[in-house]
Amino acid sequence: MAALKLYLFGTPRLERDGVDVKIPRRKALALLAYLVATGTPHARDTPAALFWPDHNQSAARLALSRHLSELNRVLPAGTLLLEPDRVAAGRSLWVDVREFVAVADAASAPVSLPGLRAAAGLYTADFLAGFTLPDAPDFDDWQAYTTEHLRRSARALLAKLAGAYAAAGDSERAIATAHGRLALDPLDEDAHRALMLLYAQAGQPGAALRQYEQCRQILEDELGAPPAAETVELYEQIRRGEIGQVNSQLTIDNSPLTISHLPTQATPFVGRLQELAELTRLLADPHIRLVTMSHGMSQFRRRPGAPCQANSRSGDRRSRHSCNLPGAAGSGRSLRRIQRNRRVASVEQPAGQIVGRNESPARRMSASRRVSPRR
Repeated sequence: MAALKLYLFGTPRLERDGVDVKIPRRKALALLAYLVATGTPHARDTPAALFWPDHNQSAARLALSRHLSELNRVLPAGTLLLEPDRVAAGRSLWVDVREFVAVADAASAPVSLPGLRAAAGLYTADFLAGFTLPDAPDFDDWQAYTTEHLRRSARALLAKLAGAYAAAGDSERAIATAHGRLALDPLDEDAHRALMLLYAQAGQPGAALRQYEQCRQILEDELGAPPAAETVELYEQIRRGEIGQVNSQLTIDNSPLTISHLPTQATPFVGRLQELAELTRLLADPHIRLVTMSHGMSQFRRRPGAPCQANSRSGDRRSRHSCNLPGAAGSGRSLRRIQRNRRVASVEQPAGQIVGRNESPARRMSASRRVSPRR
């Protein structure tokens, strides 16, 4: 049987033995991507409301059925699992995102260097890059969230791969991989420090110091903040020729990758100690479900250990206020980019459970609109 492959990194496309398979309707291709990427069965009303928000329920379900029939004519039997009230994508179709996630979100066995390299090679561009549905804003929201999650997974996987190359003594590939990681988020200080260490350990202290200057400059330009103390300390150690005394974090780590499924943190606080203390008190109160803050604040950067954060832009009514949760990690550029273009809201319950996390994407986005309506 001819091999059928679905590519969702970059421009979405379906191929059979390397030849593009045309799916006439753009929304049918988006529907296939949604069913495959979510990987779970859905009540038919969920994708119907997601893709046809301006239709009534019966008209939306009819449109959904037409698009599923169109996909069924293109795909092998059994690719789509259709029931009267539910729909899902089976596991028979090869999908680049599915193969990538199987490695990037591995929860048990360690991943070999060839396995890491193969998975990294699948991430050729962001999820559905350049693809949008103008009449389905909730789909665009789901796409933005999925894009951000996969980008975080890619950064973690590339960090792992760079460590594997370094442990194997291949400094050239380790440095190239670390550059790829940094390209996904130039504000990621962990990635800058990793590159500094790799350059220094490869006998290129000048390149390591230049990397620090690049880090310092981009943080100043984008955030108006200096590098973190540990970044400065690493710079000083390299400058003094003490890199041999630095505990390298770039050796191979055979523990499973751990990827947070929470949105990346927004730009954190620096200073505002009184406000931080008040926020900490409010967020610790079990009777308080939501903390809102006045607008017009400038951006701040968090000192290490500051537990709470806020991010808003002067003159913009949209903002996001949250408290760090266990497992939340990453830098702030990607989420801030999404915030500039899309509505993003996060509401924490006292126990730290995100409202709507176990709901369908359409219901989650509906909850987001109630918290942060589109202006």
